[in-house]
Amino acid sequence: MTKKIKDELISIVSHELRTPLSIIKEGINLVLDEVAGKITSKQKQLLGISRQNIDRLSNLIDDLLDISKIEAKKVVLKKGLVDLKSFIKGAILPFKTMARDKQISLGYEFPDQEISVFIDSGRIGQVLNNLISNALKFTKAGGKITISVKENPGNVEVEVKDTGIGISKQDMGKLFDKFVQVGRTYGPGEKGTGLGLAISKALVELHKGKIWASSEPGKGSVFSFTVPKAGFEEILGEYVKNEITEAQDKEVPVSILVSRIENFEAFKKKYGMVKARLLLEQLLSVIKKTLRRSADTTLRDTGECAVFLPGTNKAGVAMVEQRIRDAVCQYLVSKKLSKDVQVSFGNSTFPEDGQDDAQIIARARAFFEGLYLGGERRASERKPINLKIEFLSSAAKGKGHTQSINLSAGGLCIFSNRKVPKGARFKLDIKLPERPPIKATAKMVWLKKINNFRGFDYKIGLKYVHIREKDIDEILRFAVKGRAKEK
Repeated sequence: MTKKIKDELISIVSHELRTPLSIIKEGINLVLDEVAGKITSKQKQLLGISRQNIDRLSNLIDDLLDISKIEAKKVVLKKGLVDLKSFIKGAILPFKTMARDKQISLGYEFPDQEISVFIDSGRIGQVLNNLISNALKFTKAGGKITISVKENPGNVEVEVKDTGIGISKQDMGKLFDKFVQVGRTYGPGEKGTGLGLAISKALVELHKGKIWASSEPGKGSVFSFTVPKAGFEEILGEYVKNEITEAQDKEVPVSILVSRIENFEAFKKKYGMVKARLLLEQLLSVIKKTLRRSADTTLRDTGECAVFLPGTNKAGVAMVEQRIRDAVCQYLVSKKLSKDVQVSFGNSTFPEDGQDDAQIIARARAFFEGLYLGGERRASERKPINLKIEFLSSAAKGKGHTQSINLSAGGLCIFSNRKVPKGARFKLDIKLPERPPIKATAKMVWLKKINNFRGFDYKIGLKYVHIREKDIDEILRFAVKGRAKEK
């Protein structure tokens, strides 16, 4: 029998066994619950043993399916940014009752700092379940199991340590092999499927990590695994790459919308880390509340948040962006943070804006210079340029060869065909609907060459030199009302 036929047979048989097993288990549960009438204590005991063996057989089927998918390279990791300490606490909970019944201490040891990792929480949860379950099987009453976490250069290490019966030296070499039950021969031992550790090893390695064990008979065992640390850029790139692959398979578009707190470090310095973290969490909550589909996901880093919108075209992402912009602005104004927090936005869509993750991310960040709004007039030429103003719109179109991008209490960002020297002065007319123009002056603080993006050659940042406080308040009041049309 070829390997391919064997794998297909395992998969088919496993799938076909699941349904009748579920029906048998449900029937036993109904009898145990005495739905069909009273049963004796001896009958309950026998039915309980039957249910335990059905669960064992179900676990074996799950393991066979998993190992079959792994060997066929059909396991696709669905990674997300996970708070590792909270994740492990959640993984321990289902085992608390079993540990208490066996009189085993089950706990954890964590460092003080927050530890976030980029993992498939379901698959790494499966690894933890296997390791904790094994530790409970082979630890006697009065024993102890501890799950600990530590940060190493380049990775995070998770350790499951027990005071159990240990593993013999001859068994250590085949510990992670398939269909091998080493039995931990010192002591009564408990039998499993012989696949749990092989599956755990494969899942950890899919995460580009390592897993190993150390043990001494009679003195317990330590199972350890690592997952690599990943920076936000790497994580974002992998997310976008996965979204593009899925979009190509389904022949649909996918969009990404990115927001950033431009002055996050300054805010943290002024108000402290606790308030800065709270701000991040609250802004993320505001953004999530605007999303209307369960498929829309978010990814957060210090000061930056990405929203992934599968099946969403350019018109759709523009609508989502506007909702988020309005919601964020309302939140900042309600908390009186509008002058302290500068948030910027950008979006892009596959395939229109790029063919790979790098292009899509770069395009989404094309507007990352601040939230600005306004009309612009060159100080040297004094030629007025009228702009259609849309609050925080990244597509506000204007006449001539200048286009504003965004608004903030701090300044103006524009596209232009003309290169201007750093420090050049500008006079601004900020034209709001049904209000007199707001006068301000600004200076150029940065300039970027953008290679004829949307017909423009330069992107220019202007910082207000003079603008009245009440005019800033007027701009913010206008902003809260959302999108406005100029008469």
